Amino acid sequence: MKPTLLLIKIFFLSVILLASCENKKAATAISSGVGKWEKFPAYKPGDSILYYTTTWFKGVITEVGVPYNAANKNAETKELKYLINDKTGWPEYMPYSQVVSPVKQTWWTEFFTGEWNVGEVMAVNTRTDGNDVIDEYSYGAASDILRIFPNNTYEWITMDKKTIKGKWIALNEGPGIILQKAYRDMDWKFINETNAITMHIRHLENARLFPSGTEMSKSATRKMAE
Repeated sequence: MKPTLLLIKIFFLSVILLASCENKKAATAISSGVGKWEKFPAYKPGDSILYYTTTWFKGVITEVGVPYNAANKNAETKELKYLINDKTGWPEYMPYSQVVSPVKQTWWTEFFTGEWNVGEVMAVNTRTDGNDVIDEYSYGAASDILRIFPNNTYEWITMDKKTIKGKWIALNEGPGIILQKAYRDMDWKFINETNAITMHIRHLENARLFPSGTEMSKSATRKMAE
């Protein structure tokens, strides 16, 4: 083989090998919070927005709450919340994670990338101390691990160590993703539910997985992004 042809062959083999490595990297790298959720406050009274209940609806901001204050041990009543006029016409306070602009953003899906602990159970015990009513929270350990990759794939490791792999797609109507044919062969809608309470008490971001069939929804948590 002539030297020139040999060099050309080596060059193309190098390109193919590099591309293969990059594809493998894209499928396995965990980028926690590739896209961060927008900061609060992002809107003002009178702004048109989308807000989430069972799906994303149109609404209007009527009041803006107070920003997150890490120095406080507990969350204030209106912390990281917007007062909105909802589809019923009644004002309602909504956490910042469930109020967004109607204009689609890349972080609508990129926020969910990374590793989440799934299936944690919370119990609330209310007691009185004199004239004070105190809520005490306890948490059962998460049973599953969910990894969302930037290349539209996921990996769900269940409590019995079974690994489910598949693809995710963007939610059409607003922020969120859908895990296709995931746990129990169902599609699972993944929605951000981060709020001031979990941020103060446990320094966590929290979200929830909603199944397409008859099954309980599942909580998902991870450490707050810096």
